[in-house]
Amino acid sequence: SPTKLIKPLLENRGFNAEDFLITQVLPKEIPLYLSASDVAVSFIKSCYSKQASSPTKNAEYLACGLPVIVNTGVGDTAEITVEDKTGVIIEEFNRENYRKAFIELEKLLENKKSLTERCRESAEARFDLQSVGGARYQKLYRRLLAKD
Repeated sequence: SPTKLIKPLLENRGFNAEDFLITQVLPKEIPLYLSASDVAVSFIKSCYSKQASSPTKNAEYLACGLPVIVNTGVGDTAEITVEDKTGVIIEEFNRENYRKAFIELEKLLENKKSLTERCRESAEARFDLQSVGGARYQKLYRRLLAKD
């Protein structure tokens, strides 16, 4: 996202330059920057093709211990976030929902250590490639091969 577009929007809404960082980093540096953050925002336009999607970035955020602010209508993202208590949901994009989300987020962040642990546990339990993804694919392939 272009800095020239984002920076004025944040400043016009009362954020100081030291409140945010807009930068580009090497892929290997991303976990370091994410781990230094307090929360991740993952807004994705809800549409037909997103009903069955699971954004990789959300799993990465959780693996770094970051709670997420997500919107509804994108796969099971909202359900996972609520069930695992790893962030807050935006139902509609308006000031009232943003305000509610920030109030909920403040409550979640009261015990940041516990929240960070829940985020990491959620990522491992739901998205780990070895124990979850790989195991499910192996099971599927075995069933498909057994049908021949």
